[in-house]
Amino acid sequence: MEVFDLSNLDAEHTSRILTSWDELDWAYGSNTSYGLPSGSISLWSGAPGIGKTRLLVELMKRFDQMNPPQTSMIFQGEISPARFKGEKMGDYIPCGNIWVSGDVAIDEQIAAIDHYKPRLVITDSVQQIEEYRGGRGAKEIVRKIRDVIERTDTHVIFISQLTREGKSKGGTDLPHEVDVECIIESGQKVSDSLFVLTVGKNRFGCKGREVVFAHHDWGVRCESNNRFEDDDFLESIGVPRYEAPVVKPRGRIQTWLFGPGRDSFQDSF
Repeated sequence: MEVFDLSNLDAEHTSRILTSWDELDWAYGSNTSYGLPSGSISLWSGAPGIGKTRLLVELMKRFDQMNPPQTSMIFQGEISPARFKGEKMGDYIPCGNIWVSGDVAIDEQIAAIDHYKPRLVITDSVQQIEEYRGGRGAKEIVRKIRDVIERTDTHVIFISQLTREGKSKGGTDLPHEVDVECIIESGQKVSDSLFVLTVGKNRFGCKGREVVFAHHDWGVRCESNNRFEDDDFLESIGVPRYEAPVVKPRGRIQTWLFGPGRDSFQDSF
């Protein structure tokens, strides 16, 4: 048994991993800090074919394009690593390390994370992990993953499908065990190319923030600027808030227009 007296403990705060997508960092954040919480686990669920893998490939590229490049690793058992590079990465030439593995046993994945210590890990999909067993093994998987990523300061994203009821496939254990749960939905009422990531449960930040993405021939781009309507975010980056009209297309997707100063943020989109 372990019991701690808080008066004898030094407080620790969760560190963050910036993605270079400012809007995604804001969506994951609290009112004082932004980015993916290190040593933590996310669950991203969406309908088949909506673009989950494509979005995460773009995220790995953005990690790789940082200065210095940030490492990432993806576990996927659908195609070989060589075909993954050809089919998913296109002509992209990594600046640093983007690791791909077909390992589907949780102990093998943990060994790879512990050895290479990537900043970002993607499991596409969580249903392919041998021990998952339709969701019955979710608690064991999360416990084992958490033990290693708290040492390596890694953020893990599990990919899953949505049921017809809009719930993550595989029962309630996995959404309960992870730290952040995100739902990816189509924005086809506005445009077939648009889709929306909504942050639901969030142990380290705010709930309900949305990010709008769009598919392009070359990849995925962030299309929303909701963070500029957040006074706490603007204060954190030292930017005054500009009053501007708001354009609200049909549905839940909102695009914010801004006055002077907006151009300085274009590289984040």
